[in-house]
Amino acid sequence: MHLGSLQAIAIDLFAMNSVLQLSLAACTLLVGTVAALLLVRGPFVTWLDARIESRGEAARLERVVAAHARPTIVPLLAVLALSASLRLLDLPSPLEHVIGAIVETAILFAIVRIVSSLVSAAAGRLHALVPIVQVTIWLIACVVLLENFGVRISTLVAGLGIGGVAVALGAQAVLKDAFAYVAIVVDRPFEIGDFILSGTVLGSIEQVGIKTTRIRSLSGEQLVLANATLTDQLVHNFKRMHERRVQFRFGVIYDTPNEILRAIPGRIREAIETLADTRFERAHFVEFGASSLDFEVAYYVLSPDYALYMDIQQEINLRIKEIVVSAGSDFAFPSLTLYPNGNGAQSIRASDQGLTLSHAPAPT
Repeated sequence: MHLGSLQAIAIDLFAMNSVLQLSLAACTLLVGTVAALLLVRGPFVTWLDARIESRGEAARLERVVAAHARPTIVPLLAVLALSASLRLLDLPSPLEHVIGAIVETAILFAIVRIVSSLVSAAAGRLHALVPIVQVTIWLIACVVLLENFGVRISTLVAGLGIGGVAVALGAQAVLKDAFAYVAIVVDRPFEIGDFILSGTVLGSIEQVGIKTTRIRSLSGEQLVLANATLTDQLVHNFKRMHERRVQFRFGVIYDTPNEILRAIPGRIREAIETLADTRFERAHFVEFGASSLDFEVAYYVLSPDYALYMDIQQEINLRIKEIVVSAGSDFAFPSLTLYPNGNGAQSIRASDQGLTLSHAPAPT
C-alpha cells in the first residue's frame, strides 16, 4: 500500500469520526493491550504456573498447552483489542474488510497452534505421526481461511482431485511405503535400536522414515529398506527375545553298545544342568541315521545375549565329546562298505582328510 493511500485512509478516518469516537477507540486499544500483558505476566499466570507445578507429571498436558499458548495469546489479544477499538469507528469499506481478514487469520492461527500442541502432548507412543497430523491440521485451517476469503474450494478440490488420481497412479510405491510407515508406527513391530532379521537383512534399526527404514548391519554398512518390504516380510525381533531355545543333533557310530546309548542322554542332562544360565529340556536317541545313531538335544539359554549362547554351546560341545569318548564310543561320519563278487571286500570310509581304503574278508 502506497504512502498516498495510507494518507487518504487516515484523512477519511478522521473525517468520518468524531474526537469522542477516536478517543474511545484509543482507550479501548490501550486497555486491551495492557490487559493482555497482565494476563500473561500478572498474578493469574503466577498462580496458574504454581498450580501446574504442584500437580507434577499429572499436569504434563496442561504444561505443554501453557508453554505453546503463552507466546500465542499476547498477539491474539492485541489483535482482538485492535478489532474491538476499530469497531467503535466508522471505517471505509476496504479497510473494514482488511481488518476482518486480519482478525480471522489471527484467531485461526492461535487455534491451530493450541490444537497442534495438544496433539504433540497427547501423541505418546504415536509421536512419529505428529508431523503428519500437524500438516493435516494446517491444511484444514488454510481451507477454512480461503473459504472465509471467498475462494471457491469445491472447484479447487475438484481440479486437484483429477490431478491427484494421476499423481497417485504414478506414486503407488511411495504411497505404499507411506502407509507401511503408519502401520509400523501404530503396530510397533520394532523400535529404534532393536536388532532384527528380515529376509536376508540382519542388523539394528537406526531410523524409521516415511518411505524407508535404515538398518546398521553387523558388518558395519547402513542398509536402506523400503517400509513396504519390511511389513510384507517376516520380521524376527531379537531384542524382544527373553530366552533362547537351542536344539542340535550329533551322531555316534553304529558299533556303540545299547548300555552306552542309554547312558548318554542322562550324562548330557547332568552336563547341561551344571552350567549357569541354562535350562535343560530334553536329550534323546532320536533315530537311525544313514551312517550314525543320532541324538537330539534341546535346552534354553536364559538370556538373549548371543555371545553368552556361543560360550555355553561351546562348553556343551566339549562336554559331549568327553562323554562320548570316555564311554568308549566315537562320533560317526559318512562311510560306505562295498562287497564285490570276488573273495574279498573293500571298505571305503569317507572323512575330512579324504578316503581311507581297507580290505576285509567277504561274508560267507
